[in-house]
Amino acid sequence: QWEGKGATGGSGFDYKSRPRVLDGSSRLGVRGSEDLGGGLKFIFLMEAGVAVDSGSNINQNGTASSSIGFWGSRVAFGGFDGSFGRLTLGKQNVWWTNGPWAQHGANFVDTEVPWNTGGMGRLGAPTTRTPNTVQYVTPNLGGFTLKASYSPQSEAVTSAATFSGSPPDTNGRIFGLTGSFRTGPFYGQVDWASNKAAGSSGRENTGLKIGGGWAYAPGANIGVVWVSLQNKKIAGGQVFIDSTGAAMTIANAGDDLKESGWIINWDHTFGNIQLLAEYGQLGNITGCTSTIGCGNDSKADGYMLGIRYLMSKRTAVYATYNSVTNKQYQRVDYFGGGHAGSIGSNIDVGIDPKIIAVGMIHNF
Repeated sequence: QWEGKGATGGSGFDYKSRPRVLDGSSRLGVRGSEDLGGGLKFIFLMEAGVAVDSGSNINQNGTASSSIGFWGSRVAFGGFDGSFGRLTLGKQNVWWTNGPWAQHGANFVDTEVPWNTGGMGRLGAPTTRTPNTVQYVTPNLGGFTLKASYSPQSEAVTSAATFSGSPPDTNGRIFGLTGSFRTGPFYGQVDWASNKAAGSSGRENTGLKIGGGWAYAPGANIGVVWVSLQNKKIAGGQVFIDSTGAAMTIANAGDDLKESGWIINWDHTFGNIQLLAEYGQLGNITGCTSTIGCGNDSKADGYMLGIRYLMSKRTAVYATYNSVTNKQYQRVDYFGGGHAGSIGSNIDVGIDPKIIAVGMIHNF
């Protein structure tokens, strides 16, 4: 991660590059099924994230991760599968996966353009892997499937010591819908989700993704994803410190922030060589009631270039170059495993993170 715009060399705002040994997203899991007769099966999956780099649940930027360190830290569910479709309960993906044409950061290399999975820096995605979720997937109907997800988000119990008067409402909830279609080499997907906070604050994060891909040759894909997010009634506002040390209020508590962006993904395999490329842009943030923080100075763009050498069907080595350019009031960072590390600080608005990576990957 490199120096921020306007930072004085050697100051606390002059972010230096740093070498790291990093585990991108290693995981172990078990899955199985039992035939119950009449075409009905019981199915289960239990997946855990494993930090091969540290052997702990701590990200590279020092924060704790909810995706590594224990069984069920990633996807975990049990349920039934039959002619009616599939019904499962547990911790499950809602909204944020993109389908088979966008596999770079998920399965090919260490990271990618950050908003390929939905996060937009100052705007949060509605959800990712979601605990306590009921999920139903329809049978395949001529290449079309529909997935519906619901999580009540009411499991947490607030102790009497943390509130005065009556207990807070537990009316938070998450809804998600995913429609996908595949015919021959073409694939399309639409995702919508809403995450409403408990209580009467009116806070709600919603997201819409529309994407499609074309597997134009064996081992070759091109795909496009468009993403739109809205964060309603944000809590606490957004105050950041610029490179001179001055505080900036770039959004006030209660603002309704909106932003959209797009990304194009490409990969092509030539024998044992696989080439990867991504490019995307984020548009203006709208909805700020502060005098600054929205408009053209809240945009971002990013790209990734990569090459993999396929040593076998399961083992590959790779090299990638990743870059994000943030405008003055934007703060997109690489977040998986705490790659770049500025997330969580108040001095990273306008900084342009970059990653040069050399790695290896094995699937078993």
